[in-house]
Amino acid sequence: IVQESYNKNHKIENTIANLLIPFGFNEIMNNSLTSNKLNVLNRESVNIINSISSDISQLRTSLLESSLKTLKFNLNRKNKNNKFFEFGKIYEMINNKTTESKRLSVVFANDLFNNTWNNKSASSDFYYLKNIILNIFSKLSINTTEKIINHDAFNNTLGLFHKKNNIALIGDVKNQFLSEFAIKNKVYYASLDLDYVLELINDDFIKYNQLSKFPNVKRELNFLLENNVKYNEIENYILNQSNIKNLNKMTLSDVYEDDKLPKGKKSYTLNFTLLDQIKTLSEKEISLTMNKIQSKIESKFNAELRS
Repeated sequence: IVQESYNKNHKIENTIANLLIPFGFNEIMNNSLTSNKLNVLNRESVNIINSISSDISQLRTSLLESSLKTLKFNLNRKNKNNKFFEFGKIYEMINNKTTESKRLSVVFANDLFNNTWNNKSASSDFYYLKNIILNIFSKLSINTTEKIINHDAFNNTLGLFHKKNNIALIGDVKNQFLSEFAIKNKVYYASLDLDYVLELINDDFIKYNQLSKFPNVKRELNFLLENNVKYNEIENYILNQSNIKNLNKMTLSDVYEDDKLPKGKKSYTLNFTLLDQIKTLSEKEISLTMNKIQSKIESKFNAELRS
């Protein structure tokens, strides 16, 4: 039974790693032993009896601290590709009992793309990380819902839920924590509850859908919106509440904020993928779908289409 459990865990971790590596992420392994200084979330940690050094006097309560430590090490050495992931255990004292759980951390500093001509349009922010995490859950056939939540360590935090259970969070790390590691870059971080994920999936978790014989169609819309409008609100409304036929995928490719825009406004560039499983979409069908999407976003979010 132990061997079967190990094989399942190893298989899932390999699947996740194989999704992250093509995006340029490198796997890291950090020591579970840490110090009070690194317990930036101030959780009750598990102390090591007779520790030989204060630097390794406690068990880590989060992978965030070790991820930031790795980022600091690489940023100080002028490394360009600061994108990392780690499978690791965390420990915490709860009601005078030691708890142990496994997490996946995914982290990157905002200077993650080389400044080459073919990379300039890539989204290197919160939504880039969000799409990667959603891709992991999609590969594992786990459906999630989204909710904006509050978290002590992050400025903006998106929680991903399975039923009512929070199984992942995505956010940008607050400066007060970055300053403890002398990190000046913007840092984006995601944490997945691997123990819960493992409970959800069977050994045959990888499912394959037959590819459509018909081509998909990609379209783009650029909207001027109020600053308080969040992308996940638009995405949830369009994908889950609007019943738009033939809409296969929606992503945010660019966020533009500038003094040249009207005060209190920002610009979102949204990409849409349309697909019909039984036939090739006609230009009329494409236009009807895109007009419906445009109309719904304009009316729901008081948005204005930019030319």
